Amino acid sequence: MPDWLLKDSHVSSICPRCQSALDVYCFPSLYKAEEKLDAAQFALAEGDACCYEHGTKRAHSICSNCGRFLCALCEVPLGRETFCPDCLNGREAPVLQRTKFDSIALALATWPLFIFYFVVITAPLAFGMAIYGWKKPSSLVRRSRWRFYLAMGISLVEMAGVVALVVFLVMQVKGQLR
Repeated sequence: MPDWLLKDSHVSSICPRCQSALDVYCFPSLYKAEEKLDAAQFALAEGDACCYEHGTKRAHSICSNCGRFLCALCEVPLGRETFCPDCLNGREAPVLQRTKFDSIALALATWPLFIFYFVVITAPLAFGMAIYGWKKPSSLVRRSRWRFYLAMGISLVEMAGVVALVVFLVMQVKGQLR
C-alpha cells in the first residue's frame, strides 16, 4: 500500500494494481503522537507492590482473571477489565468454577438413603469420592473439611449396615436350610 493511502483513518480508493475498490481502515494509534513516559512514575518505592513480570516496576493494576499485579507496560485493558499478557494468550485458563468434591461425596452418601437399594453402590462411591477429593483444590468459596468427614462417616455406616444385612440374611437362609 502506498504511504499516501495510510495518512487518514479511513480511505476509500482503488487498488493501483488490480483496480478493485478498497476501503482501508487504519488503527488510530498510527496517527497518535508518541507520548513520553516519565520513568520516575513507574519506579518501585518502599512498600509498593511490584509487577509480576517486572520486579522493579510498581504495580499499576491487577489482572481480572488470575489476580497478578501488573505494571503499566503489562496491563491490557479490555472493556472494563484488565488482563495480563499470559491470560490474553490463553496460557492461563480462567477459573470460573471448580468441582466441589465434598458436595458430591455428601450427596452420594445421603441421597440413596431414600431408596435403600442404591446404598450398595453409592456408599463405596461416596467414601472413594471423599478420599479422592481430599487433596484437590477446594471451591473458590472457602469451605471446611467437615463435609468430607460427614460423607465418610455416613458412607461407613451405610456400608456397615449393608454388610450386617447380608450377614443377617445369610444366617436366616442357613437357619432355614437345617
